[in-house]
Amino acid sequence: MARRLRIYFIGVGLGLILTWALVLRNRNADELLAWTPKNRILNELKADSNLQYPDEYTCLLKCHELTSLDIENLLNDGEINFKESSTRSEPKVYQIEWGKSSTETVYGEFEFPSDSTHTLLDFGIVGREKDCAC
Repeated sequence: MARRLRIYFIGVGLGLILTWALVLRNRNADELLAWTPKNRILNELKADSNLQYPDEYTCLLKCHELTSLDIENLLNDGEINFKESSTRSEPKVYQIEWGKSSTETVYGEFEFPSDSTHTLLDFGIVGREKDCAC
C-alpha cells in the first residue's frame, strides 16, 4: 500500500512540475485571469483609444468635483457592478465603480455597442446627487 501511494505521489508531483514548466512559468498573473468577464470588459475599455466622452464632459467633471485622473483610475482599478449593468440589452451598458476614498465611490456607465466604439454615458459619485446645468 505504501509503495502504491509513493508511486501515486511521484506521478502527481511530476505532473505538477510539468504543468508549471509548460503553462505557468514566465506568465503574468494578470494574463491568467484575462478570460473572466470583469477583466475582458476592463481590458477592452483600456485598449480602446477611441473611447467617446459626452459633450459636457468637462462641465460634469467640475460639477461632480472629479478630475480626469479619477476617470482613468476608474478604468484601471474599477470593479464592474453587474447588478446595475444592462448586460442582456443591445447595446450593453456596464457600470464600473472605483473607491476613491473610504466614503466616496466613483461610478461610470459605459456603453458597448456591437461595433468597437465605446462611449462613457454618465459618471459621478455614488449616492451624491448633483443638479448639473450642463
